[in-house]
Amino acid sequence: MIRTINPEELGIPILQLPEGYADRVGCRNCSAAHRPAPQPSGNLQVDPEVHLPSPGMDVDIAYFYNAVSQYNGPYGYGRTLSANQLAQASGSPAIVTLTRGDGAIVSYQYNGGSGAYDPKTPGLFNSLTKDSPNSLWKETTPQGRVTAYPLNETGMITTVAYVENAVGVRHTFAYSSGRLQTLQDAV
Repeated sequence: MIRTINPEELGIPILQLPEGYADRVGCRNCSAAHRPAPQPSGNLQVDPEVHLPSPGMDVDIAYFYNAVSQYNGPYGYGRTLSANQLAQASGSPAIVTLTRGDGAIVSYQYNGGSGAYDPKTPGLFNSLTKDSPNSLWKETTPQGRVTAYPLNETGMITTVAYVENAVGVRHTFAYSSGRLQTLQDAV
């Protein structure tokens, strides 16, 4: 539960600064507070994160913008939401491309000899498996976090089905027309 307070009711004086004050006096911390910082992926986080505490695994949502992205999705040209995670498989041998919620793209290629999917993105330590009985692609991090996508090998783009941590706490996603409609946590 979020409880808001009124500082004036508590007797806390409020100092109103004139418009543009931070820029005139060179307040580095003041002006930086409203400037988004580039992410490790090279994208720009536009909105502050929405952080919702949830037992076992919190729900974090952020909005990203990438000026060089050619992606024109449901959130606008070059824009994406952290929950907007996509998967697409095509070719022979199959290459599975995953687009992260921050716009970063990673890929895996099917290794016919071992039946595994080898990471093709440098520095990627995650693994990808094809769960045919449940009709899912499952990407697993070294920490045991699993992100599952509906299995489609015809080149169609699919959206994340669920994210599950190493102890089995799961967040389930539901989409309509490419937009997130519901995100359900474990409780």
